[in-house]
Amino acid sequence: MTATATFFDEKTKIAIARIVSDIINADGIIDSEELDILQKIKFDYGLNRTHFRKIMTMTLSAAINQIVSVDWSYSEKDGSMLCDDLNRLASIDGRVAHNEAMICLALRYALYFQGAHVFDYNKYGMRFSKKEIIYIENEHSELNKEITEFYDSVCNVLGMYGFKFVYIPHIQQKFTSVVADKDRMIQILEYLHPDLVPTDVLKKLYFKLATCSTAEFSRYIMSEGVHITSFPPSLLLKISSSKITKGNNDIETYNNFLQIPIKPGYSILNTIQNFLRKYIDLIRETVSLNTLRTERFNIHSFHKTLLDFYIAMNDNADSLTFVIKGKRENKVLFGNLQEVAMSVTQMSYYLLLVYLDKSDKTVLSEISKEENPEKWTMFYDLYRLFYSELNQLDHLIPVVDFETNTRGNYYKIKDKIGSIVGLRNKSQFNPYKDRSGLRVNFPQPVYIESDGDRLDICDWVNLKIKKYKI
Repeated sequence: MTATATFFDEKTKIAIARIVSDIINADGIIDSEELDILQKIKFDYGLNRTHFRKIMTMTLSAAINQIVSVDWSYSEKDGSMLCDDLNRLASIDGRVAHNEAMICLALRYALYFQGAHVFDYNKYGMRFSKKEIIYIENEHSELNKEITEFYDSVCNVLGMYGFKFVYIPHIQQKFTSVVADKDRMIQILEYLHPDLVPTDVLKKLYFKLATCSTAEFSRYIMSEGVHITSFPPSLLLKISSSKITKGNNDIETYNNFLQIPIKPGYSILNTIQNFLRKYIDLIRETVSLNTLRTERFNIHSFHKTLLDFYIAMNDNADSLTFVIKGKRENKVLFGNLQEVAMSVTQMSYYLLLVYLDKSDKTVLSEISKEENPEKWTMFYDLYRLFYSELNQLDHLIPVVDFETNTRGNYYKIKDKIGSIVGLRNKSQFNPYKDRSGLRVNFPQPVYIESDGDRLDICDWVNLKIKKYKI
């Protein structure tokens, strides 16, 4: 056993075994020369059968990130030597397959390209195709102007090597114009997702697809995949898929991604050409000049991926928004698509329940003014605040039926939420009763949208309390 072999801990050895196995399995062929190199790698890095038995405990991305975390200063090898060993393993049969090249490149980018990230992702059931390169950004960037101007050039350069450039605004153009018309697109959505029965939900989904920003999609992916909320304009590539065994022996599939940041002062073409040079050095395979693109809705491409993303977000609402427009136009928005209209009285009670929960003040107990004047007054003033705002008044008005309406509105609110079709976690938002009173309790953030502003419910209420001096 080498000194390097004794240097690595068990987790790092499992990580190396995972990467080695993924490279060997990438082209579906195992030959004798690969086995010879495998034996040398096992000896050099101290790998044994136990490490290979445990490879399904971590994704490829987790394995690469484990390698990145190693302090190589105490080893006779370094990260570049491991990259070279893996490159030799991938190329031993005279040809490096795409999947092998992506694994080798992902490790090298993660080790040596500042700001690059490798991560796994399995949320929302999204399916990403290999050889798709997606432009992502945290906020609108000047690079969009370059992409718009040189879109065909970017597509053609990538197309020469079998890659497809994905630019979300271009996808939206297809949603709104290339696919005939709005009604035709809604028919496609209805075919792909027959469970979304209400036409208004389909129309909202169409509107969401037509108006969503690249930044919105990108922030979801990066915040949940890498747990970062700020990142530069980047290219996102799928490396591979990993199957992981969970504690109950269920097998889950994760997509592994490489994020390549576009450095300040660099164009998107510079970044793509830099990636392609590294890729070509590995594969050195015949180039295909197929650049013909037909304008269709491809259910196996990123068109479907973007659609699945917003459909899945609709399945489980990740936020609650009270939209205040005045009297009959007020509504409660669950997530991005599902909404219910409530009367001013019903929404006032629901706002009261939600605010009491999010502010950690107390729960809504059914008490009279005589039983507990201080608590009753707090409930009453808050209710009047919501009631007046929902009616878009500039002053508080007295409410004569506050006590008598509590229980009746509790059931009406539950009925309204229960009427939503296709929202799997709607029961989370239901009010319920316990010994202390009426309450709600859910982790999702709550917002108030009014007069063009969108504020956290507690911030909004605090502003209104100051306004009305209550």
